[in-house]
Amino acid sequence: MTKSRFVVNLPDGRAAYYLPSDTYASGGLVDLGADVPKGVWGSISWTLPDGTPLEPLQHRWHAAPGRVNTLHATIAGRREVVRYELHHPEAASARYPATLDIGDYELRTDDHVADTYDAAVVGLYRPVTEETAPAVVPVDVSSWLDLDGEMPEPPPGCTWTATLPSELSTRAEYRHLFPGELTGYQNGIANAVKARWPHVDTSWYSHEPGQIKISVRRPYQPVLMRPVQERDRRGRRKVTQKPDEHTWYFKVDLGRAIKAPNLADAVAYLGTLTAEILDAVGQVVEQTPCGHCRGTGLVPPAVGGRVRERKL
Repeated sequence: MTKSRFVVNLPDGRAAYYLPSDTYASGGLVDLGADVPKGVWGSISWTLPDGTPLEPLQHRWHAAPGRVNTLHATIAGRREVVRYELHHPEAASARYPATLDIGDYELRTDDHVADTYDAAVVGLYRPVTEETAPAVVPVDVSSWLDLDGEMPEPPPGCTWTATLPSELSTRAEYRHLFPGELTGYQNGIANAVKARWPHVDTSWYSHEPGQIKISVRRPYQPVLMRPVQERDRRGRRKVTQKPDEHTWYFKVDLGRAIKAPNLADAVAYLGTLTAEILDAVGQVVEQTPCGHCRGTGLVPPAVGGRVRERKL
């Protein structure tokens, strides 16, 4: 009996199918109830009945222009051993003929069959292979249940963990449609901060999961000079004046997980969260320490205000 399958009807009118990439692996072509020829196995490419390739979306998901009744799985051909030949055909004899079929070769090299086992056969013969033709197997998808939903790709490094209904507990391919939580997004936000403000030190990120700890150095305005000891070419110490900088520290709480009704909502919220955090960080790093009071006051940026700690 064919297992229940589902089709995700995408908002743009396409239909998404979760399809196997292998013939016999878990969730493979045989599990779809397809009539796979005996002995045929290998990787699969998917097309419509007219030969139009399906569009790959993400892991094992493929899109058709719309709802269809039949899909075609093309199982790639492969090289198979068809017989065995002597390395030196001119040495053929009644005991060692020029060729052996697969059955004879296996019988004579099976060390569990004492009457036929001949250790010399392995060294005397070489396998002869031929390329098999690809096999096209139709798959009936007309009875698959329709579901509506988005097909977002989890951001790099992120993991979506959902609680599936009991009847779908073994169907990981539908997790994106159900409530769950997104994790692993924190490093992406930290990288976004680094990309926006390369001078900002976010190297403390890994010290505490779920937080970015940031240090910012900014020169005083008006400029303040500070004495710095240096050595000249002869190694003699001298004191020079260099612009002084003010350093301050703050942290941004990224949270440990984003909970949402489905993956699409989680990805959308992550975009909003990233924008809010970039704005919050910007309000701090764009401030200028006041040179009149040596940093006890700040010259604010054109927009925004001070943000010492951001909790979201």
